[in-house]
Amino acid sequence: MLCQWRAATERMAYERRLGNKPAFGEVFTAAKLEQLVAKDLHKEAVLRQVYAVEITEEMLAAEVARINRSSQAPDALTALKAVLGGSDQAFAFTVAKPIVVERLLRQQFYLDNTLHTTERNAVKAARQHLLSGDSVDGLQESVWQMGERPEEASAPQAATTATRAKANSAIYSNDATAQVAQVLTPSGQSDDSPRVLYFADLPAELQQVLQIELNQTGAVSSIIETPAGYLIYVARAISADSLTIATLTIPRRSYEEWLSQQSISTL
Repeated sequence: MLCQWRAATERMAYERRLGNKPAFGEVFTAAKLEQLVAKDLHKEAVLRQVYAVEITEEMLAAEVARINRSSQAPDALTALKAVLGGSDQAFAFTVAKPIVVERLLRQQFYLDNTLHTTERNAVKAARQHLLSGDSVDGLQESVWQMGERPEEASAPQAATTATRAKANSAIYSNDATAQVAQVLTPSGQSDDSPRVLYFADLPAELQQVLQIELNQTGAVSSIIETPAGYLIYVARAISADSLTIATLTIPRRSYEEWLSQQSISTL
């Protein structure tokens, strides 16, 4: 049944795509659909066997309620339920369950410090070098203009992702969901020159951390943890108008790579 339900949802999404395209069966073969279902089942098995987390009916009911409540395309949602024959079970297992499994598995992966020992040790060692005044490879310099962005100044191109940013130091501890922007190099500016952005564009939580910790030239921030990796900021120059900082980024271990290495039976 899972493959039949998956085929119905994929067909609906595929038929809504614009432009010329091959027939649905040419793209989503039986083998392809089985592969997609097997991938979902594998994630659920990893969550259950590695982290002892079972997906309950209550979890699925809560996710279905969230989808119903927050959907910005109610007509498409109604159509999706229709292609599943109006079955609550089909919708819960085909749509809601993969979302819940993915969310919980990623959460467990990010919180599992045993998986990120190498990266955590590397960022801790790098911070100690920076605190000692030593140089560290990989620092990237940026200039943050203080104050609000002027209306005539266009916002920088950015990819913004909801993350959990965690910072700890002897004087400050913060654990909050933040919007971490990956600001691109402004047009016409070389990759070797400092990137210019506005401090007010940073997440409020991150602003609070940096205002406290980067209070003098040479100051080194605590380690900022996000699902993508670990960040350290160093104050290079401080004035009333701008803050020049150097950022060290150490990526976490890849979630996708780790998942592919989990040889766990789905039975």
